[in-house]
Amino acid sequence: MAAVLKVTFRAEVRRCLLDKQDLCYEGLTRRVDELYPELPQYTAKYMDEEGDVCTLCEASFADFLEVSSQAKSATANNLGSDTKVILKLELEVPGVSKVSSKPPTAVPPAVPEEPDLEIISGPAPMTVQEVNVPITPAPTASVFVDKAPESPRPAAAPASDVPADEDFLVKRAAAAT
Repeated sequence: MAAVLKVTFRAEVRRCLLDKQDLCYEGLTRRVDELYPELPQYTAKYMDEEGDVCTLCEASFADFLEVSSQAKSATANNLGSDTKVILKLELEVPGVSKVSSKPPTAVPPAVPEEPDLEIISGPAPMTVQEVNVPITPAPTASVFVDKAPESPRPAAAPASDVPADEDFLVKRAAAAT
């Protein structure tokens, strides 16, 4: 039985033909390693007849071939007996996000929701000019200070002309009284 192996990783599909000696678990994993040599570690997944995604391992290899053969026999009835078995695997790598191979569907734009606020109707707020409150000035306090009339003081001499001795200061203090 000749088979075609189609392996998908991050929306990229690579394929190869499998000979009879490759139709075992070790032969299949060797061919996947040849198709994706850049992947040091991966997990191979396949879809069973119920649409469940299953992990391919040595114990599930016979189921993988059986599911693929059933798909071939269903296709062969429609196309003829010359069709090859197509083995489909999808690879997942730990720590690498999965990218869908299907184009994204358009999301309809969101319809804006009505706000949950209720508008209250009533008179418009009043402005300062519409408020008829008389403005009265605040009372001021009067302060009376009893001051004796000042005697005229002699004009002060400029700071550069003032001698720095104590006699001058004593004389000046006596003259002010």
